[in-house]
This record gives sequence, structure tokens and C-alpha cells, in this order.
Amino acid sequence: IMADILPKATNNLVFVYGTLKTNEPNNKFWSAEIYDGGTRGSRGGDMRKHGLFQLLAKGETVQKLPLVVATKHNVPFLLHKPGDGHHVEGEIYCVDDKMMNSLDIFEDVPNYYKKIISEIKVSECLNDKISLERGTIVKCSSYQLTNFKPELLKLKFYKTYCSAVVPPYTEM
Repeated sequence: IMADILPKATNNLVFVYGTLKTNEPNNKFWSAEIYDGGTRGSRGGDMRKHGLFQLLAKGETVQKLPLVVATKHNVPFLLHKPGDGHHVEGEIYCVDDKMMNSLDIFEDVPNYYKKIISEIKVSECLNDKISLERGTIVKCSSYQLTNFKPELLKLKFYKTYCSAVVPPYTEM
């Protein structure tokens, strides 16, 4: 049913919970231009977008998961430990295949994060063109740590990430 209401080009759903959210340090990723380097023998490359995207809604994980802030850079991590933590709040985007690939590279999939399909319950629609009813459950890709040190489970679990409230994020 979701495929019927999403634009054909941007039919991948992704749930973001940390620095990629609106007003967070890496939100600029969505609209940044990158240099493609050009093709061999050409006069240089072009600036291009990572891909197509639309912010659809705010939502929260159906399963409880631990969201922690760790490392010297204060990075938010969603730990793949269903049942622990909170119903984590974040944003739902629809993206094209190119943007999905760019996100996978940005999140260092599969070396660091794993891309896991999660059920997300819509809490607020943010898109006039693509209406998602509050309470609707959608399946979204999300970036989670699966191979993490047990000490991370001893950290404070957050329901929502807000860089203005948690220890400040620093770029790596």
C-alpha cells in the first residue's frame, strides 16, 4: 500500500533518529552537493546531489530499542537489542535508490552499522503531498549497531536525540 502513495522514484523508506534529523549536525547531508570526479578523459566532474529525498513524518519505533550517545565524538547509536530502551523517536524519509546508496556509504554499511528493517509508528505527518495517518505503521530501513560492546548497554538510554540536550556531537 505504501508503494502506491510514494513517488515511484523515491520508494525507499528510511528512519533516522540522530544527527541526520532536522536541526541536527548532519542534516546538511540531505541537500549537500558532492563532486563526482568526472569520467576518465573528461574535463572534470560535476557537482551533484546524493539523490532524491522527501521528509514524510515524525515517528517512533514500535519495538523498544536502546538509543545511546557514545565515543569521544558523542555519536548517537541505536543498538539492535529489541525490548530494551524506549520507543525511539525520529523522522521518516522516502528516498531514491541513489540516496539510499549514499546513506549506506555515509553510515558505513555493512562494516559499522547494519541496515535493519524496523516497524515505525507515524506520530505526525510533515508532508502535504504524501499523507500518512497518525498511528500508521510503516516498515523503514534504519541504521543500527548489531556488534557492540556490552558496556554500551550500561549507558543512559534516550527516547529522542537532540544535540542541544545530550553531550555535544563533534565531527569525526
